[in-house]
Amino acid sequence: MPVVRRMPGHRIASSYRRGTVRTPTRSPRTISSPVTGPASPGINAIFFNHQQQRCGVYQMGSRIGRTLADAGLVTYVEIPDHSRAIAAMQAMRPRVAIYNWHPSTIPWAPDLVGRFPDVKHIGLMHEISPENPASGSEVFPLRIVSDPSFVGAPGLFPTIRQIPRSDPPPPPNERFTVGSFGFAVGGKMFGQISTAVGGAFPGALLRIRLPSAHYGDDGGGLARATADGVRGTAANVELRIDHDFLSEPELIRWLAGNDINVFFYDYNPGRGISSVIDYAIAARRPIAINTSQMFRHVSSTLGTYPERSLQESMASADIVQGLYDDWSPARLVEEYRSIFAAIGCPA
Repeated sequence: MPVVRRMPGHRIASSYRRGTVRTPTRSPRTISSPVTGPASPGINAIFFNHQQQRCGVYQMGSRIGRTLADAGLVTYVEIPDHSRAIAAMQAMRPRVAIYNWHPSTIPWAPDLVGRFPDVKHIGLMHEISPENPASGSEVFPLRIVSDPSFVGAPGLFPTIRQIPRSDPPPPPNERFTVGSFGFAVGGKMFGQISTAVGGAFPGALLRIRLPSAHYGDDGGGLARATADGVRGTAANVELRIDHDFLSEPELIRWLAGNDINVFFYDYNPGRGISSVIDYAIAARRPIAINTSQMFRHVSSTLGTYPERSLQESMASADIVQGLYDDWSPARLVEEYRSIFAAIGCPA
């Protein structure tokens, strides 16, 4: 079933009314009766996402799309298939279409770009890096990259990250606690985290959350195998591994319950930014990272392990708070307003 978060005042045409509409001030409600009256004059922008929540691409797109919808810039739509994407475009008639783009999640996007030539089509890019700045340009004439370290170019617009808002973190734990999380795909180094934590904080509690990913580990076998491998490295720490998938507020509260959150990835040249740091910033606890290129947007600010030790990273709380304050939803909305103005579709 499609999920829609609409701009204030916009009505969904009858051909696409089977879904859930969410507004900033009301609880979700299901709508099913047809709309009568004249056809909609068209909306400014539609934001497409897929529907599989156990996916990092989905999660980032959901955060951005809902933030923009709450500000009245877009209608945010979660689409299950190609035919309903076409129906949404025909019903809403946007001037701008933003696609939370990954070829594995919304493979139908290139068809919409060709099918609706009068629309400004923008790809929100995930797998893009300074080493591969042309990624996606063969599909989208306009692209957005959620990477504040990126240098803009014609048709390519860098933005800040979308950091969820949250309550202040609780007081430090009586027993020193370290946390990490992520899907067990894409070169996460949980075993190395366990070894480093055991050396830096002997006797600490190390909590790792390894949910199964819809793409690449739907049955959870890789997550369980990764957990077994980490257990073999757990010297000098008490290790707790969980596999349940948490909602965004639950995950942020879980991260805030750690005294420091640690993320080590393979170097991964050419990959996009990892979203785990967004949630860790939202938790407003110290963060330690290694030199992976997927953390390039914060590496110069936070420093990287092993040059910066885990003990030294405990002093990063003020830096994390600064990132939380700077990368606000209000600032992100203004950056998207500027992008819309730059392409001739001011919001």
